[in-house]
Amino acid sequence: ASSTAVAGSFSRVVSARAWDAAGVEAAVTADTYYTGSSVVAPPAPALDLETLVAGEDADLPPGPVVAPGSAIEIRYVVRNTGNVDLWGLWVRDGALGTITCPTRYLRPGDTVTCVVTHTAMAGRFTSSAEARAWDAVGGSVSDSDAHHYVGATGNPAIEIKALVEGYDGDRPPGPRVGRPGETILFTYVVANTGGLPLSEVRVTDDRLGPVNCPGDTLAVGETMICNATTVARLGEFASAGRVTAESALGPVAASDPVYYHVRNEPRLHGLVLEVSVNGRDADDPASGPRIPVGSSARFAYLITYTGNNIIYNVTIQDPFVPASRISCNRSSRTLSTTTRTLSCTATVRAVAGPYASLVTVVSWDANGTRVSAQDWVHYYGMA
Repeated sequence: ASSTAVAGSFSRVVSARAWDAAGVEAAVTADTYYTGSSVVAPPAPALDLETLVAGEDADLPPGPVVAPGSAIEIRYVVRNTGNVDLWGLWVRDGALGTITCPTRYLRPGDTVTCVVTHTAMAGRFTSSAEARAWDAVGGSVSDSDAHHYVGATGNPAIEIKALVEGYDGDRPPGPRVGRPGETILFTYVVANTGGLPLSEVRVTDDRLGPVNCPGDTLAVGETMICNATTVARLGEFASAGRVTAESALGPVAASDPVYYHVRNEPRLHGLVLEVSVNGRDADDPASGPRIPVGSSARFAYLITYTGNNIIYNVTIQDPFVPASRISCNRSSRTLSTTTRTLSCTATVRAVAGPYASLVTVVSWDANGTRVSAQDWVHYYGMA
């Protein structure tokens, strides 16, 4: 049973009776007391605010990843966590301004959700919202909540290419550079290859330490060139260029090996070119083969490097054979003391009469010095 409590002291005697099958009565009584107090809980206004970005609680960065330019929904969930009514609810976002809510009155325990649609920006977004309301006597209560997101079209990424004296030295022994005591230039090409801006870009070399760069940020697609120098010493050397950076989604890093060697002797270069046609060494007309007109004339080009360094971009220049018809036994056009030969071939239709061509092979060393060789080739086209 229940009743409404009254103020002051209260007492009552409660009795209970029952009878058995023979009609004998059994009874019991009990006293009950309470004191009705007129004291009530003091007013305790309170408010709670939670913001959601694209349905996620994004209190801590980086928050959800959204496409720049897309429409995202930000929700501001306000709850009256106190024991009194609240009026005049006001919600403001530091980045988006005042937010309209469906009601401004909240009873204890009531919740209201205010919604705004926002066009996502590129990069990291951070803001804080505040909710405020007033009780019956004019006292205000408030709460705030931060929210974050990242506007990105892809994941963050970075690349680095380390060059020594302008040449790629990914594999040992790398290019021969300088002589003892000369200055060697290292170049580090750093590129933002991801979908987010990068900050705190730092470049180091395993042997040289920190590398000076013109800046420390990279926009999406941006490239930066950093440089370092050292004094050449005799020997073969291995190092690596490394880059680190920060993005809205966390750190990124990349590295690239670099090899080079220094010799205490001048660079000596030499090239030998031997051109044959249909298996015949045809340096002069008498040694050239006789080929029926319209049949296949197969030229073979054997290039041999006889120097003590490295040469790059070895190219065959045949005045009567298009470069597109010439194929070689490997894609690399670099020759050195460890890889001295390059073999190439081309097949064309034989033409009528005496055929004579002076074929040239050209290349360049690390200093840009041109290295070349020539060889004649002949045949007679029989009609």
